[in-house]
Amino acid sequence: MVLGKAVGSGKAVVLVGGFIRGNKVKQKMIKSKILISVVLAFGVSGASVPAVSAQEISPEQLAMASQFVDLKMRSRFYERAVMETAANASRTLAGQNPEFSADIAQASVDVVGEYVGRQGELYDQFARIYSLQFTLEELTQLVAFFDSELGRKLQDTDTAVADQLGLAVRVWSSNLNTEFMSRLRANLREKGHEF
Repeated sequence: MVLGKAVGSGKAVVLVGGFIRGNKVKQKMIKSKILISVVLAFGVSGASVPAVSAQEISPEQLAMASQFVDLKMRSRFYERAVMETAANASRTLAGQNPEFSADIAQASVDVVGEYVGRQGELYDQFARIYSLQFTLEELTQLVAFFDSELGRKLQDTDTAVADQLGLAVRVWSSNLNTEFMSRLRANLREKGHEF
């Protein structure tokens, strides 16, 4: 599935989903991370995210989608994404230029400051995407849920749960790799091949 093209580069951003078809949670996490990376890459480079669709969205539907995004993003997603990007960029530059580590750290703080309060640019795109996927009635139901006690609990624990799910997937995957390789070698050994 092609998620989009980087503005001016002609390069398509591609997600190969067939490899993880059986694991819906991991697939959604990977798609979300790629979508976030694509959106942040557009925003960070100064280019605008291309229009989601030419389909007409009613102002009421867009307003409800915006309300949903505001509720859903209570977990401070934007701030975490900017801080993570800053840490990665700083680590890369400091690794290449350790003698300038202090200057890089200060410059990173300065640049992070440029992104404070700019989450609306990203969240507006999220609202448009949700508006295309859900009807006004569905968005109203989602807002009601995320504004409920259970919805707030889900939102408040979302990051911790995603981290735990990610760890569980990594452990499972590591165990699967070890076990699969062992079974593959045993199968081949039975056929007279020693690896």
